[in-house]
Amino acid sequence: MAPATSYDHANRRWTGLRTGHAVGGEIRYFSQIFTLYGLFDYDTEFKTSNITLVQGNWTATSGTSVHALFDRRKTPSLSLTNALQGESDTSIKSQLQTKTYDQLKQQALNLTSTTDLHSVGISHPFSARCQAGFDVQSARTSCTVGSANQTPQPDAGNIYAYSGNIVGNGIFTQRDVNVISISHIVAPTYDGNSSSLTNRLIWGSSWSLDTTLSWYAQHDSSSNSDLDRFTPSIRLGYKWKHNITFEAELGEEHTVNKGPTTEETTRRRYWSLGYRWDF
Repeated sequence: MAPATSYDHANRRWTGLRTGHAVGGEIRYFSQIFTLYGLFDYDTEFKTSNITLVQGNWTATSGTSVHALFDRRKTPSLSLTNALQGESDTSIKSQLQTKTYDQLKQQALNLTSTTDLHSVGISHPFSARCQAGFDVQSARTSCTVGSANQTPQPDAGNIYAYSGNIVGNGIFTQRDVNVISISHIVAPTYDGNSSSLTNRLIWGSSWSLDTTLSWYAQHDSSSNSDLDRFTPSIRLGYKWKHNITFEAELGEEHTVNKGPTTEETTRRRYWSLGYRWDF
């Protein structure tokens, strides 16, 4: 809960500010075949929901699993400080010298969009070594009204993604994991296709090697341009003790962007050294 707002009429000044006041709850249900998680956050100051999320997963005795997600939330999370976007004066107290508290709340609402994310998918094991999955996702971010100092943002429109994957265990060696993924993306101004091939090899009790090949192709109808990107990478890991892993990664990104009158080719090589601590 944020500090309460009150107005000192005798001295004509604000003595506190309430940037937001929310109530909500969550629900969790677990069983051997079904899990459910829900989250709800309602802002009583703005009188609208901040987050509404429901996620469920059902697994049949055959191993088939079905999952679904509904996620609607304000972007960014609702707060009186959202009204300060684009303002040179970023003090709420100063803003309240020229605007009423209700005007500032409305400005915060005008500068806050709503993001919807929905997905549903299914996976099925065909054998002890192989399983396949497919899912559909949709996403949309609404427009904003804007303010005197902040231009309105247009509605992003619906973006759909259709993805399939095949996971194989012990195909080349006894302990390897192989994943083939293919996705198709449909958006208001572009269509895209991506695919990747990943192999994870584990040997001994400490070493792992991940090799990934990724491709992405996109056609943008708004600019009549095409983009092609190929990204190979390799990552070596060494597990030290039971919760610390040292990693080294090397990769390259090759991109070709073709427009009606131009063609641009870029190549980026990268490497990294680090560690991961699981606790």
